[in-house]
Amino acid sequence: MIAHLCRLAWNRRRKYLLLVAELFLSFLVLTPLTAGWVLFAAERLKPLGFEHENVWSARLGGADLFGDDRDKSIAEHLRNVDLVGREIRALDGVQAVALASDAPLQFSSSWNGINSVRLSDEGLEALGLRLLAGRWFQPEDEALDWTPAVIDRELSQALFGGEDPLGRAISDSPMVEVENSFNPPRPDQARVVGVVESCFYYGKYQDVELPGFVFLRLSDEWLASPMQSWVVFLVNASAGSGQDLGERLRSKGREVLPAGRSLDFEVQSLTQLRQEASRHRLTTLSFIAAISGLMMLMVALGLIGIMWLNVRRRTREIGIRRAVGAPAGRIYGQFLGELAVLVTAAIALGCVPLLQLGLLDMVLGSRVPGSVAAAGVGATALVLYLGVMLCGLYPSWLAARVKPAEALHHDY
Repeated sequence: MIAHLCRLAWNRRRKYLLLVAELFLSFLVLTPLTAGWVLFAAERLKPLGFEHENVWSARLGGADLFGDDRDKSIAEHLRNVDLVGREIRALDGVQAVALASDAPLQFSSSWNGINSVRLSDEGLEALGLRLLAGRWFQPEDEALDWTPAVIDRELSQALFGGEDPLGRAISDSPMVEVENSFNPPRPDQARVVGVVESCFYYGKYQDVELPGFVFLRLSDEWLASPMQSWVVFLVNASAGSGQDLGERLRSKGREVLPAGRSLDFEVQSLTQLRQEASRHRLTTLSFIAAISGLMMLMVALGLIGIMWLNVRRRTREIGIRRAVGAPAGRIYGQFLGELAVLVTAAIALGCVPLLQLGLLDMVLGSRVPGSVAAAGVGATALVLYLGVMLCGLYPSWLAARVKPAEALHHDY
């Protein structure tokens, strides 16, 4: 039966060419949408690997932070950071305060193809990271001639497999090339001192070369670098602090920072940052859904018209089949079966550019895991099959109602 339906579709390939092309384009448009929803659900359900409900981000800096007297500006910047840090630690409800090079759940930063951030010695407590092996950063690390690094479990598996990563340089892995990076240290200067639970500091499935995350120690030298005009305070507060802590952080920053300088002190909770990231993703998915819906509506109307015209042109063929004893159900199944063959051909053709060219990664702007891509392809295939079958119900019903006597008087 399947071979017969394929033969019928192949014999009418010129008439069905436009229909297959429409289904092919529909598949290419719908798959990023369904994969995006699957990816969004995975991002919401999978833990971030760090606390965010009672953690605040306070970003201090400015574009014109350093003036003509660079040494004086750097010294003033370090005093401001120290003063703000001491005032924040003195607030009621604050449990831990750490310095970071970037805020979580915002713009990502990579180091030699790996998602990375610099954290101070208090970062473990401030983010509530779960240490699996080794240790976290400590003040004695300031005297080392190499940079201590803490990697998460996913990166440990990607770089070293099942081997113990402690004490090894990042460059020991063949996955990492030693480059003269503009942002030191080089991977041969960074050694693993600890491993934490899988962490998605910038959100899930970032578009980087290697999976996982690396924490580099935020040293005094980095903090005093003229290129670093921003620094982030990560404030871990006790449960129940609520929005009151955010207002106290803002007012404390306005009190202690010097007037007359273009300094920004932006305070946001990580819960708010996560909601903004989700809202941005939902907006993108809604836009794609609107375009996909309009396209599918046009495809559905065209499909119904093509199938209706097909029934009209094949009235004589249908009448002859009915005359030799074919029941209405067989006629019904023949037209729906031909549509299923066309959908299958369109899906098979659509999988080639999706899988070979990485269109999902380009459209969604993130690294899409194989399981998410497979779920997106499967969901899109199901939607197309159901949609095409629904569009073919009425024309197939008309074909099943053709009587042999009608075929004798038909013009075609």
